[in-house]
Amino acid sequence: TVSLAALVRAAMIHSGKDAAAAIAEHIGGSVDGFVRMMNDRAAELGMENSHFANPHGLDMAGHYSSPRDMLIVALQAMSIPEFVEISRARMMVFPDTPTGTQRSASNTNRILNSYNGSIGIKTGETPNAGLTYVGAAERDGRRLFVVVFNSVGRKAHFSDAIQLFNWAFNDLRINGTLYAGVPYQAVAANVDPSPLIAEAGVEALVHTAVQGVTSETPGPLD
Repeated sequence: TVSLAALVRAAMIHSGKDAAAAIAEHIGGSVDGFVRMMNDRAAELGMENSHFANPHGLDMAGHYSSPRDMLIVALQAMSIPEFVEISRARMMVFPDTPTGTQRSASNTNRILNSYNGSIGIKTGETPNAGLTYVGAAERDGRRLFVVVFNSVGRKAHFSDAIQLFNWAFNDLRINGTLYAGVPYQAVAANVDPSPLIAEAGVEALVHTAVQGVTSETPGPLD
Protein backbone atom coordinates (compact mmCIF):
# COMPACT_ATOMS: atom_id res chain seq x y z
CA THR A 1 0.00 0.00 0.00
CA VAL A 2 1.40 3.38 -1.09
CA SER A 3 -0.10 6.75 -0.16
CA LEU A 4 -1.52 9.03 -2.86
CA ALA A 5 0.89 11.76 -1.71
CA ALA A 6 3.87 9.48 -2.38
CA LEU A 7 2.50 8.55 -5.82
CA VAL A 8 2.02 12.20 -6.78
CA ARG A 9 5.61 12.93 -5.79
CA ALA A 10 6.87 9.94 -7.75
CA ALA A 11 4.99 11.08 -10.84
CA MET A 12 6.01 14.73 -10.60
CA ILE A 13 9.55 14.51 -9.27
CA HIS A 14 10.82 11.39 -11.02
CA SER A 15 8.36 10.95 -13.92
CA GLY A 16 6.96 7.69 -12.57
CA LYS A 17 4.62 6.40 -15.28
CA ASP A 18 3.48 3.52 -13.08
CA ALA A 19 2.67 6.03 -10.35
CA ALA A 20 0.56 8.08 -12.82
CA ALA A 21 -1.36 4.94 -13.79
CA ALA A 22 -1.98 4.03 -10.15
CA ILE A 23 -3.21 7.56 -9.42
CA ALA A 24 -5.57 7.34 -12.39
CA GLU A 25 -7.04 4.05 -11.23
CA HIS A 26 -7.54 5.38 -7.70
CA ILE A 27 -9.08 8.75 -8.66
CA GLY A 28 -10.98 7.77 -11.79
CA GLY A 29 -11.91 4.19 -10.95
CA SER A 30 -9.89 3.11 -13.99
CA VAL A 31 -7.33 4.59 -16.35
CA ASP A 32 -10.05 5.23 -18.94
CA GLY A 33 -12.25 6.87 -16.33
CA PHE A 34 -9.45 9.19 -15.29
CA VAL A 35 -8.65 10.05 -18.91
CA ARG A 36 -12.26 11.16 -19.36
CA MET A 37 -11.82 13.40 -16.32
CA MET A 38 -8.65 14.82 -17.85
CA ASN A 39 -10.38 15.70 -21.10
CA ASP A 40 -13.37 17.20 -19.31
CA ARG A 41 -11.07 19.40 -17.24
CA ALA A 42 -9.06 20.38 -20.30
CA ALA A 43 -12.26 21.56 -21.98
CA GLU A 44 -13.18 23.60 -18.88
CA LEU A 45 -9.77 25.30 -18.97
CA GLY A 46 -10.07 26.19 -22.65
CA MET A 47 -7.35 23.81 -23.87
CA GLU A 48 -8.51 23.77 -27.47
CA ASN A 49 -5.55 21.85 -28.92
CA SER A 50 -5.33 18.95 -26.50
CA HIS A 51 -6.80 15.49 -26.21
CA PHE A 52 -5.54 12.95 -23.72
CA ALA A 53 -5.51 9.19 -24.14
CA ASN A 54 -3.47 8.25 -21.05
CA PRO A 55 -2.46 9.76 -17.70
CA HIS A 56 1.33 9.65 -18.16
CA GLY A 57 2.02 11.37 -21.50
CA LEU A 58 3.60 8.57 -23.49
CA ASP A 59 2.90 8.57 -27.24
CA MET A 60 -0.48 7.08 -28.09
CA ALA A 61 -3.07 7.50 -30.84
CA GLY A 62 -5.34 10.44 -30.03
CA HIS A 63 -2.96 11.82 -27.40
CA TYR A 64 -1.70 15.33 -28.18
CA SER A 65 -1.32 18.83 -26.82
CA SER A 66 0.27 22.21 -27.62
CA PRO A 67 2.70 24.59 -25.87
CA ARG A 68 -0.14 27.03 -25.21
CA ASP A 69 -2.26 24.35 -23.57
CA MET A 70 0.65 23.15 -21.46
CA LEU A 71 1.05 26.74 -20.28
CA ILE A 72 -2.61 26.72 -19.24
CA VAL A 73 -1.96 23.57 -17.19
CA ALA A 74 1.15 25.08 -15.66
CA LEU A 75 -0.59 28.29 -14.62
CA GLN A 76 -3.41 26.30 -13.04
CA ALA A 77 -1.12 23.87 -11.24
CA MET A 78 1.34 26.48 -9.99
CA SER A 79 -1.49 28.43 -8.37
CA ILE A 80 -1.68 25.59 -5.81
CA PRO A 81 0.96 26.02 -3.06
CA GLU A 82 1.18 22.26 -2.37
CA PHE A 83 1.89 21.61 -6.04
CA VAL A 84 4.64 24.24 -6.09
CA GLU A 85 6.25 22.57 -3.08
CA ILE A 86 6.28 19.20 -4.85
CA SER A 87 7.41 20.65 -8.16
CA ARG A 88 10.47 22.38 -6.74
CA ALA A 89 11.68 19.45 -4.61
CA ARG A 90 15.21 18.33 -5.55
CA MET A 91 14.63 14.72 -4.57
CA MET A 92 12.11 12.36 -3.03
CA VAL A 93 12.18 9.37 -0.70
CA PHE A 94 9.71 6.70 -1.76
CA PRO A 95 8.37 4.14 0.74
CA ASP A 96 10.57 1.07 1.18
CA THR A 97 9.90 -2.03 -0.89
CA PRO A 98 8.11 -4.97 0.80
CA THR A 99 11.56 -6.49 1.40
CA GLY A 100 12.78 -3.34 3.14
CA THR A 101 14.92 -1.92 0.33
CA GLN A 102 15.15 1.85 0.57
CA ARG A 103 14.18 3.92 -2.46
CA SER A 104 14.96 7.52 -3.38
CA ALA A 105 15.14 9.51 -6.60
CA SER A 106 16.28 12.93 -7.79
CA ASN A 107 14.15 15.39 -9.75
CA THR A 108 14.39 15.04 -13.52
CA ASN A 109 14.23 18.86 -13.72
CA ARG A 110 17.95 19.65 -13.71
CA ILE A 111 17.33 23.41 -13.97
CA LEU A 112 16.27 23.42 -10.33
CA ASN A 113 19.92 23.00 -9.33
CA SER A 114 21.46 25.37 -11.85
CA TYR A 115 19.16 28.28 -12.72
CA ASN A 116 18.63 31.18 -10.35
CA GLY A 117 14.97 31.46 -9.38
CA SER A 118 13.78 28.16 -10.85
CA ILE A 119 10.70 26.76 -9.06
CA GLY A 120 9.61 23.87 -11.37
CA ILE A 121 7.70 22.40 -13.03
CA LYS A 122 8.03 19.31 -15.35
CA THR A 123 10.21 17.58 -17.91
CA GLY A 124 9.14 15.19 -20.63
CA GLU A 125 10.41 13.11 -23.54
CA THR A 126 8.71 10.87 -26.10
CA PRO A 127 9.72 9.78 -29.64
CA ASN A 128 7.01 11.97 -31.18
CA ALA A 129 7.36 15.05 -28.96
CA GLY A 130 11.12 14.92 -28.47
CA LEU A 131 12.53 16.63 -25.41
CA THR A 132 9.92 18.84 -23.76
CA TYR A 133 9.90 21.12 -20.77
CA VAL A 134 7.47 23.36 -18.93
CA GLY A 135 9.29 25.59 -16.50
CA ALA A 136 8.69 28.43 -14.07
CA ALA A 137 11.12 30.84 -12.46
CA GLU A 138 10.82 33.83 -10.14
CA ARG A 139 13.03 36.90 -9.76
CA ASP A 140 12.32 40.27 -8.16
CA GLY A 141 8.63 39.54 -7.77
CA ARG A 142 8.17 38.33 -11.37
CA ARG A 143 7.12 34.76 -12.15
CA LEU A 144 7.78 33.70 -15.75
CA PHE A 145 6.87 30.50 -17.57
CA VAL A 146 8.49 28.85 -20.58
CA VAL A 147 7.30 25.89 -22.66
CA VAL A 148 9.51 24.07 -25.16
CA PHE A 149 8.64 21.13 -27.41
CA ASN A 150 10.87 18.97 -29.60
CA SER A 151 14.21 20.30 -28.43
CA VAL A 152 17.05 18.55 -30.27
CA GLY A 153 20.30 17.52 -28.60
CA ARG A 154 21.42 16.21 -25.23
CA LYS A 155 19.58 18.15 -22.51
CA ALA A 156 18.60 20.69 -25.17
CA HIS A 157 15.22 21.31 -23.54
CA PHE A 158 17.06 22.77 -20.55
CA SER A 159 19.38 24.99 -22.60
CA ASP A 160 16.44 26.17 -24.74
CA ALA A 161 14.44 27.02 -21.63
CA ILE A 162 17.36 28.87 -20.04
CA GLN A 163 17.78 31.00 -23.17
CA LEU A 164 14.10 31.91 -23.06
CA PHE A 165 14.23 32.69 -19.34
CA ASN A 166 17.32 34.89 -19.77
CA TRP A 167 15.75 36.77 -22.65
CA ALA A 168 12.51 37.33 -20.76
CA PHE A 169 14.10 38.43 -17.49
CA ASN A 170 16.64 40.70 -19.21
CA ASP A 171 14.77 42.11 -22.20
CA LEU A 172 11.04 41.98 -21.42
CA ARG A 173 10.63 45.00 -19.22
CA ILE A 174 7.49 46.46 -17.72
CA ASN A 175 6.50 49.67 -19.45
CA GLY A 176 4.32 52.34 -17.91
CA THR A 177 2.24 54.77 -19.95
CA LEU A 178 0.82 57.85 -18.30
CA TYR A 179 -2.15 59.60 -19.86
CA ALA A 180 -2.67 63.08 -18.45
CA GLY A 181 -4.14 66.42 -19.34
CA VAL A 182 -7.01 67.38 -21.64
CA PRO A 183 -6.69 66.20 -24.35
CA TYR A 184 -4.74 63.24 -22.99
CA GLN A 185 -1.08 62.97 -23.93
CA ALA A 186 0.78 59.65 -23.62
CA VAL A 187 4.24 59.43 -22.08
CA ALA A 188 5.93 56.01 -21.91
CA ALA A 189 8.74 55.04 -19.56
CA ASN A 190 10.41 51.89 -18.26
CA VAL A 191 9.49 51.20 -14.67
CA ASP A 192 10.43 48.77 -11.94
CA PRO A 193 8.26 45.67 -11.36
CA SER A 194 6.73 47.43 -8.37
CA PRO A 195 3.42 49.22 -9.04
CA LEU A 196 3.74 52.48 -10.93
CA ILE A 197 2.20 55.39 -9.07
CA ALA A 198 1.71 58.65 -10.94
CA GLU A 199 -0.14 61.86 -10.35
CA ALA A 200 -0.91 64.64 -12.82
CA GLY A 201 -3.43 67.30 -11.91
CA VAL A 202 -6.81 65.86 -11.12
CA GLU A 203 -6.86 63.16 -13.78
CA ALA A 204 -4.32 60.42 -14.42
CA LEU A 205 -4.40 56.95 -15.87
CA VAL A 206 -1.70 54.32 -15.58
CA HIS A 207 -1.49 51.56 -18.15
CA THR A 208 1.16 48.82 -18.03
CA ALA A 209 1.90 46.19 -20.63
CA VAL A 210 4.72 43.82 -21.45
CA GLN A 211 6.89 45.22 -24.19
CA GLY A 212 6.05 43.70 -27.56
CA VAL A 213 2.53 42.67 -26.58
CA THR A 214 -0.19 44.81 -28.10
CA SER A 215 -3.16 45.88 -26.02
CA GLU A 216 -5.95 48.33 -26.32
CA THR A 217 -5.16 51.92 -25.45
CA PRO A 218 -7.13 52.82 -22.35
CA GLY A 219 -9.62 55.66 -22.53
CA PRO A 220 -9.88 58.67 -20.25
CA LEU A 221 -10.90 58.24 -16.66
CA ASP A 222 -14.40 59.37 -15.73
